[in-house]
Amino acid sequence: MLDHGMDWEGLTSDKQHANQHITILVVDDDVGLCHLTRLLLVQYGYTALHALNAEAALHVSTRHPGQIDLLLVDIAMVGMSGPQLAQALRAARPSMRLLFMSGLVTEKNFQGVLGGTFIRKPFTPSGLIETIEAILRPNSGSPWPRSVIP
Repeated sequence: MLDHGMDWEGLTSDKQHANQHITILVVDDDVGLCHLTRLLLVQYGYTALHALNAEAALHVSTRHPGQIDLLLVDIAMVGMSGPQLAQALRAARPSMRLLFMSGLVTEKNFQGVLGGTFIRKPFTPSGLIETIEAILRPNSGSPWPRSVIP
């Protein structure tokens, strides 16, 4: 679930340009959320790949020739869970960072699975972008903690 209050303030061509070399793989079995999240990331200049399940994500990762900087994945999916997928992808991409999302799991239950960060659904576009920036640019002075619940 994405809170549709799109806040495009702060979106500059400089920020878009800085993000163009960053690739994010979005995996969620909620078709609408997956596509809206991908659209948001593209609007912010990121290269955004997407998959609707773990099997498709493994295929996308295998076929993508470049680096994948961040996996944004739902924790609870049919078949392979988000943490299981992250572990499988990390075997081939050990430097890939992890951002887990869920509307079912709480921060208390999450406890930094695989060293990843957590964001609770529904999230705002600005909350997601700020969380991603905090993960990818940890020395930027961002105030965001490892787990973010807007």
